[in-house]
Amino acid sequence: MTWQPIRVETGKSEEDGRLVLVDGKLIAVLVRLSDEYPQSELHGQWFVEAGFGPIFQKHEVFSTLEDAVAWIRQTVEFRTRWRADAEQATLGSRRPR
Repeated sequence: MTWQPIRVETGKSEEDGRLVLVDGKLIAVLVRLSDEYPQSELHGQWFVEAGFGPIFQKHEVFSTLEDAVAWIRQTVEFRTRWRADAEQATLGSRRPR
């Protein structure tokens, strides 16, 4: 998993973002919440602006970039294990007896 700094046009003042890639595939666009929320607990937190694959339509907010990346990693790993288990179950049911 890698992440790359990028400026994101959100239509607001937030531009500090990260592209998060897993195995070279874009999995999320994170944006750091800033000026829109100066007095809020959201100020400085990281928001999943867009998610793809296993985190599609999951718009979560995290205190730190590290927390966001850990959640993405956990979600992707869970999805990968789930797929592998499902494939094993399918293959097991197709074996001749």
